[in-house]
Amino acid sequence: MNKDWFDNYFKEQWVTVEDCDIDFEKLEPISTANSLHVFEERYEINGNQYRLLYAIGDTSNTPTIEILNKNDMDKLKFTPEMINDLKNVKGFDAERIEAVEVLAWQLFQDITGISFKRKLTPEEKKSVTDIEAYQQYRVKAEKLYAKRLAKREKALQNKKYPVIDVPASGKPTWMGGAYVLCFVYSKYKGNFVLKGYLKEVKEYLKKNYTHYFYNMSLWHHGNNRDIWGFWKEDMGIFEPHRDSKMHKGKSRWNFQVRPYTKWHESDEEYEKGEEQSLWFKRMPKQWIPEFDNF
Repeated sequence: MNKDWFDNYFKEQWVTVEDCDIDFEKLEPISTANSLHVFEERYEINGNQYRLLYAIGDTSNTPTIEILNKNDMDKLKFTPEMINDLKNVKGFDAERIEAVEVLAWQLFQDITGISFKRKLTPEEKKSVTDIEAYQQYRVKAEKLYAKRLAKREKALQNKKYPVIDVPASGKPTWMGGAYVLCFVYSKYKGNFVLKGYLKEVKEYLKKNYTHYFYNMSLWHHGNNRDIWGFWKEDMGIFEPHRDSKMHKGKSRWNFQVRPYTKWHESDEEYEKGEEQSLWFKRMPKQWIPEFDNF
């Protein structure tokens, strides 16, 4: 790969906006993109281009807002020395480095739109990651990784989200053995967090509460997988199919809350489920009156 080509290609630089009073909820994005880790929306406002970056699995739904720097782009450089400085960050260990590298590579492909027909050899990948212009993706990945962990800890420490430790039963099981953080949004008990193993957490919820929905976050090596659920077993919460070309419209970009139906058996059953559906660009962070209809 040609170094000059990469240096010229990566001149698009973004600057984080700390204080922004723009109400993006009222605007339509000019484009969207997503990966395993990040969902991006781009907006054009008064000749400026903004992008909102959402860390997938981040229950706070708070985006990083950036503006495209149209001036002095060539002066914005991320050097290897800047990357080395990050190693002084408290808690920067081998696991963190591995997670940041994976995230940086994913961000590089998502933001540039570059894809590879096959998996690169270590030498081929190194010819990309050693280029000076690539270092900005490591910086972005480190900031995003740290931000996700910080928000996770903040949610646990927030007084609005009391933490309940659910004890393990000690009984061996083939299923439900994953350790989870379960963010619960309840009508009668407010918001709280359950910590424990998946099987016991689900049993604890079912035994002690009604009228809630939840997000169970399973973490491993800096990455997480989410499981959404509703207190009634005949209700489902379905995540957007952002990486699927088969899904179009609402189901590709929005969360859907609806009753389970035999939609595959008839058009009537399918329409029945669609008519009762609630759609959300991002899931609410509290119980809402519309859920009482279910």
